[in-house]
Amino acid sequence: MALKNKFIFIAVILTLGIIIYSFGKGIQQNSATSSHEKVEIIRKYNLTSDVIETSGLIYFNNLVWTFNDSGGEAELFAYALPDTSLAKRATLWNAYNFDWEDITQDSTHVYAGDMGNNFGNRDNLCIYRINKEILMKHRNTAPKAEKISFTYPGYKPVSLLSFTRSSFDCEAITWYNDSIYLFTKDWITYNTTVYCIPATPGKYIARKIRTFNSDCLITAADFAGGKLFLLGYRNNKASLFVFTSFDDFLNGKETFERIELYALGGAQTEGLAIKNDSTLYISAEGGRSMPPRLWEMKLKSN
Repeated sequence: MALKNKFIFIAVILTLGIIIYSFGKGIQQNSATSSHEKVEIIRKYNLTSDVIETSGLIYFNNLVWTFNDSGGEAELFAYALPDTSLAKRATLWNAYNFDWEDITQDSTHVYAGDMGNNFGNRDNLCIYRINKEILMKHRNTAPKAEKISFTYPGYKPVSLLSFTRSSFDCEAITWYNDSIYLFTKDWITYNTTVYCIPATPGKYIARKIRTFNSDCLITAADFAGGKLFLLGYRNNKASLFVFTSFDDFLNGKETFERIELYALGGAQTEGLAIKNDSTLYISAEGGRSMPPRLWEMKLKSN
């Protein structure tokens, strides 16, 4: 009888542990669903070769804006849909594209993030702020950009000869409440650490907010309707995170859903832009015989 009671006691403890764990997972609402259940591809576009390495995305003035990442010029490209004609091409005459990765916006400015840092050896991380009114004045404008320089707390650039992947790479930013939020692309842990800097020109040490267990490489972010959206990939599989409240996310109390974008195949997803409550755009760079691609997708309601 004593041995039987001991086994019953162990079984009860294990059952309670499973219940507590499941309850915790339920609060977090980290449910992974397939794309056909939660998103619908409305249309796929092939962009022009001008943006063969398209990276960030925003939707502004009925145009989809993007740029090339490292090695490209300091240029913004705007496409009109659905014909994907190149509507605008704006060169920033006082900026340099060291490794542009993402783009965001507020009501008056566009912010282009030059913060790609694969090997942790950069000491010139910055975000360029461009006035929207000036940007829209002419078809091929050459606006002046304002510079927001930053570094991370405790960050020390390594040698330029080092080719070890870093925890201080970053490919995702979004504007929120007069600040720019940066989401790292951590090649070591596959999590993302969130930092914050003011959205005004100057030099700053970014403020660390929190780390989120994304279990993938985060490559883009956007904010709309109080929600936070993150895009990432791992093992050639893209994932979209939808957080019901940006404020709750910042306070570590988030509820979210992780949507596996199987329909995109092995595309290296780089850009994310929210058009409205139900429509979003996702981009992937081109290569070899594959053109840069843009998907217009609809989020299905529960």
